[in-house]
Amino acid sequence: ASIVVVWGRFRHKLFDVRPLARNMVLDIMDDGVIVLDAEKRVVDVNLAAQKILGRRASQIIGRVASDVFRSWPDLAALCYTDTAAQAEAVESIGCIQQIYDLRVSSLTDRNGHTLGHLVILRDITERRQAQAQLLRQQRALATLEERERLARELHDSIGQVLGYVNVQAQAIHQLLLTGQVAEADKHLLRLARVAQEAH
Repeated sequence: ASIVVVWGRFRHKLFDVRPLARNMVLDIMDDGVIVLDAEKRVVDVNLAAQKILGRRASQIIGRVASDVFRSWPDLAALCYTDTAAQAEAVESIGCIQQIYDLRVSSLTDRNGHTLGHLVILRDITERRQAQAQLLRQQRALATLEERERLARELHDSIGQVLGYVNVQAQAIHQLLLTGQVAEADKHLLRLARVAQEAH
């Protein structure tokens, strides 16, 4: 038995921690990870991807990408590209919409031959909602700043008109005191026109 254990440990890495660590790391990831072979068949899928796709690993592994991603046409198309690709997809679950960042990259050996593809599904719904909220706030701020600028301009122009009205009223008063009624009448007409324009 010892010989078999030693042979299994050193020859086949029977007790190697790497596969266990790999499984643990993949299964605690929030991003969905799917591995396709060269024929576009699913060979591995983590728990997050199973949750996103709404299917268990046993329903996914061994099936071709076009079949697995039938309800995700953008992702299905990405899987059949020869180069790394990225896209966004909006999935509706009832009345809730989820936005996903989809990434597909090639898995190659040391000689550059394609062995398969790695598919990453990242839920970016919260980030998109935060960006939309920030955009709404920026627009609201821009509107407030524009209103404030208009209010300042209006305040300045009204201040100028009121200053002009004050000076003209004093001049008209002096003209009336000196008996220059015709000249005072011209000033009053001009004053009325300025007041109408200001209004």
